[in-house]
Parts: sequence; C-alpha cells; structure tokens
Amino acid sequence: MKEGGVFSLQLQFQMLDLIQSSMTPLSALGSGKGGAQFKVYLLISSNMALVTAANQLKSMAVKRFTGQQDGLLYLHQREMAVVSSCDPCVRTLGSDGATSCLVLVLRRISNGDTCMLKYDGCGAGAFIKTCIERMLRQSPLQPLSRQSRLGLQLDAHLVGGFQDPALETMRLTGDLLLAMQSSPFEFHLRTACVAHVNSRVIDDTAYPIIQGVAFCVRRARLTPADFEDRGPWAALRGARFLSSQSGPACVYDSGLPQRLVIEPFSYRQPQAGGLSLDFLISMPDDRLVKFFSPCPAQERPSAY
Repeated sequence: MKEGGVFSLQLQFQMLDLIQSSMTPLSALGSGKGGAQFKVYLLISSNMALVTAANQLKSMAVKRFTGQQDGLLYLHQREMAVVSSCDPCVRTLGSDGATSCLVLVLRRISNGDTCMLKYDGCGAGAFIKTCIERMLRQSPLQPLSRQSRLGLQLDAHLVGGFQDPALETMRLTGDLLLAMQSSPFEFHLRTACVAHVNSRVIDDTAYPIIQGVAFCVRRARLTPADFEDRGPWAALRGARFLSSQSGPACVYDSGLPQRLVIEPFSYRQPQAGGLSLDFLISMPDDRLVKFFSPCPAQERPSAY
C-alpha cells in the first residue's frame, strides 16, 4: 500500500500484478518453504517508490570512516543497537560487509529512537521483538492518546545483499518483512536497496553495489559507507559470532549509555562443523570466508 510514496507494512498489501491488484493478508501470500518470503520480496521490488529511493541511495557518494570516530558505533553480524535521539555517546550507527547479510534500520517516528541490526538469517522474529521491547522500555506508550498511535509507527530502511544464485537475499528480505508484519508496530518501508536492485555484474558475476551504510540518528539520514575500524573489541565480538550458540545480541542500549555489552559465549564448546574456536580463529581469512559465507567471491578477505 502506498502512503505518500512510502510502502506500509500493514495487515494487508496491494499485490499489484502478482494477484491482480486484490488486497491479501501477508499470512496468505504463499505456501510451502520460502513461498511467502519470495512473494513478499516480489511485492516490494515492484514498488516504484522503493525503486526510486534505492536509486537515490546508490547515487550518493560513499562516506568513508577512517580510524575510531567519536559518536560512531559499528555493528557486527548478528548484532543490534537501540539508540535514543538524545543519546550522549552514540550519534551514528554503521555496518558494512552486507553481502550475504542485510542491514535493517528502524526509526520510531514519534521520538527518533533508532535501532540498527545486521541480519544473516538467524532469528528475524527475535531481532524485531528485542528491538520493540527495548524501544518501549526507553519510552513507554501512553494509552488513549494521539501520541500512543504515533508511537506504534516506525520508518524502516533495508540495505544489502545482491542477486545471488541461491536467492538468499530474497529469503532474508522476506524473513524480516514477515517478522515486522507480525509485530504490533506499523512499519513504513522507506528504503529497500536489496537483491537485484543492489546488484551489478562484472565478468558475468553479480556483486552488491552497496555493502555498508551509516545512519545519523539525530538527522535520520542514511548514507552508503565503509569503515576502516570495526571496533571496539572487534576480535572478541567476532569470536562470539563464530561460536555456534551465538544468537541475536543487543550490544548497545541508550537505557545503559556508555556501555557496550558482549554477552557470554562458550569458548571451549565445539563450534560450527564440530571445530574448536581456537582452530577457527587460526584459519587464514580466505579459508574462513569460504567456510562461513555462501558467497565468498563477493566478501572482503577480512569479513570474518
């Protein structure tokens, strides 16, 4: 459904040519493995307002962050952060390396509270649920007021991935959109620069155009970006990701300002493929990328 050039994720969507312009609940958009995700992706990829927004994002110059910068919080795979518009420490959220992953930015319309997460297929529902809980904890809704209705609305920006042969980006996109649709919040999708919209072909091989973004919390501005420094504690946070039990993690919450949280994880327990974390950490970067990524040719050597 279009509202002022914005695609709204509500209980019903206009399926355009896919289902002859009829209104259909998301829960009915397909059956079988991946059916709903694929149809939801086709729906947003045919929305001209979203295509225009993606083209505008791709036309912007890449902002390069060199070294550690005040007010910047970088997010690794399976990490999220929830930042209020008046946070004293974090003013910009950023992440890159979104080749087989997606970066999702959610901004609460009523007060500017912002969540960024880097999603790789692990726990879409858990990510969205945690984001909502953290936002409501920072600024609870007041019942029976116009403000409470506005408080249930969020702008959403989705960036990353490419037209990969396994259609992984389509699946991840559908996962996140279906998770948002099932939540009590109303999401307005402002940007969907994903899959074929975010692809370029070099020597018959597809690559993502935008792999990283930065979001200015106070100005609500999204820009393409890459990052020289991925700290703090990049190695420790990377080790947590490599551990097989690592699920979605909220590493920063404005309710606890000036505190980066790395949740406990098991170092000695066998990890992916029954390998030890010591062995995984000792692997050369090029081998580690091939071990973990479904698209190693598109990854930067130091992706993991």
